[in-house]
Amino acid sequence: MQENLVRKPIVWIAGGHGFVGHEIADLLHEKEMKVCLLSRKSRIHTGYTIVQTDYSVDDLAIHFKPTDSVINLIGILNEKGFSGEGFELAHVETTRAIIDACEKTGTSRYLHMSALHASTRGPSHYLISKAKAEDLVTQSALDFTIFRPSVIFGAHDSFTNRFAQLIKLSPFVFPLACSDSRFQPICIEDVAQCFVQSLTIPETIGQAYDLCGPEVFTLYEIVDLIANTMNNKRKIIRLSDGLSKLQACALQFIPGKPFSMDNYKSLKVDSICTSTQKLPFKLSKTRLGEAIKQYL
Repeated sequence: MQENLVRKPIVWIAGGHGFVGHEIADLLHEKEMKVCLLSRKSRIHTGYTIVQTDYSVDDLAIHFKPTDSVINLIGILNEKGFSGEGFELAHVETTRAIIDACEKTGTSRYLHMSALHASTRGPSHYLISKAKAEDLVTQSALDFTIFRPSVIFGAHDSFTNRFAQLIKLSPFVFPLACSDSRFQPICIEDVAQCFVQSLTIPETIGQAYDLCGPEVFTLYEIVDLIANTMNNKRKIIRLSDGLSKLQACALQFIPGKPFSMDNYKSLKVDSICTSTQKLPFKLSKTRLGEAIKQYL
């Protein structure tokens, strides 16, 4: 009997090794969809095919087929330098290459991770480059859907877990920059559901969705909630704007850039949803306080 060589459609995930990528890949796998992760480096990931790529158009076009879908989650919070070139490369040029490869191969379905309040007039390289990438997506011929989440929390996030670690390492007090910045945190499970459900909801094509959780917090309230959940009595000191800027100037030269001037500028824009747009997805709307009790 001749073997059936018909290729099953693949969902390609660029940036699939990250926090959000893992969750989306697992959810797609549960729905018996074939998932492949794109990566610049050779990696190990149990359960999924890893395809190493330089994210050039020609290299990506070798793999994409018309029946496939592509999810672009690539994003950085800081660059190695300070000019914005790192953000431009990661967010804009990589997006351009993925879009061009999709159009070259006839791969039409494309999901894109952006950022809440991305704007070409934004105060930071991060928000500006995210907006430029969005422009490339909306100007393309693809069947796109764009998602703009506020900060995402979950068991393996780099937000609540990082603050938890910093609180533990603080000897007596915890100096907090930009303490009045506001967020509307959304759980990782809901973000993943939005991406996966959109693949089977035709009316999401051509749309952009702001993604937020059910509650609005200041950064101080989030850090205080984390500290209380950990039963840690560290005193949180709210830094003035001038001291916040000074902290960013100093910490951006530490390896790993725990806080940078670009982060400081991004925090000048509240990460909360202002749109009354109704989402066509079934979500849990998990609250931050309920979630962090399970993993902090």
